[in-house]
Amino acid sequence: MTDTKISPFLEFREKFFMGGSTSGRLCDLVQNLYNGADNPGLDMGRLMSNADAGCAQLVLNLLSYYWKHGENDQEFMKLGRELHDLKEARKVPQPTASDWTLEVVEYPARRVLCVTDLDTRGRRSVTNDAEAVLESLYGSVGIGENDRVIYRDSKGDWDEMKFTRWGDSNFGGFVGLGATTREEALARIGGWR
Repeated sequence: MTDTKISPFLEFREKFFMGGSTSGRLCDLVQNLYNGADNPGLDMGRLMSNADAGCAQLVLNLLSYYWKHGENDQEFMKLGRELHDLKEARKVPQPTASDWTLEVVEYPARRVLCVTDLDTRGRRSVTNDAEAVLESLYGSVGIGENDRVIYRDSKGDWDEMKFTRWGDSNFGGFVGLGATTREEALARIGGWR
């Protein structure tokens, strides 16, 4: 029996390019199915958190269709390649004098970019390289109007870096949070769901 149904990867294609957290999560799903080696660790809890019934049904439809057709679905392959190419084009090397990692925590109205200073001997700290770190974040993952940036410094304390697009610098100063864990810092900036 031939499946004549249109591929949901084509039918709902626009949902992958709308922007926002739902679109990003759908893109994560497709990229993981397309090339899991380059996109490890798909978090199904994150994928489905705050999903309305329509989004949850779409995820199930995409997974079901992929299970039946896999890489034989040319629309899936085309979308996967396009998303892969977009992701590669957005990658910007960290042009900073400090070494750090990034984790993005998503909430309905904002993201919180969580930077951890790796405290590499002979390199600058994130605190002393804040302007370059913010510029790297802005160029690679973007910093939206409602987004916040918190960081763990080389001493293990969590504080906030303010981002601004006014003037020559994107660095708007520090806000001391007095937090010793990321969760405590998120609570202090109001990063609740």
